[in-house]
Amino acid sequence: MIQRIQTIYLILVALLTAATTFFKLAIYTLNDELLFSYTIYSIIPADGSEAMQAGNWLPQSLILTTVMLLSLFTITRYKNRKLQLKLGAVIYLLLAAFIISSYFSIMNMANLLELGSDVKTIYHVGFYLPIAAVSFQFLANRAIKKDEELVKSVERLR
Repeated sequence: MIQRIQTIYLILVALLTAATTFFKLAIYTLNDELLFSYTIYSIIPADGSEAMQAGNWLPQSLILTTVMLLSLFTITRYKNRKLQLKLGAVIYLLLAAFIISSYFSIMNMANLLELGSDVKTIYHVGFYLPIAAVSFQFLANRAIKKDEELVKSVERLR
């Protein structure tokens, strides 16, 4: 049934992954002065000069798009709960890959820009949205498992 709670959780996963592309992942500051903002697609200097393209924007945007489409596809597979659980595991792996690649690209960006060791990296909203998506995916999988157990218990009573 499409009106179950896991539908809401999966829609939230799709929305959070889509929103990740619109927010900054991190900012780099030196003595509380903004130097750069890092998004999935670009590195934006605070002085107003031209933005640089991030080197790994294509794999990260493909991962986010795949997670968004898979979570929406999972909603339509409500009659096949085992498939939903398998797709949920794939979404977990993709979100973990995105979070890990984002972390390493943010940490390596200061080295690539040769900013020095005094620069502070502050993670922004865009970095935490996929982490929230993982928690909603967990809740969706838990609700799918409860549905599967309920169906099995009803079938035993027959």
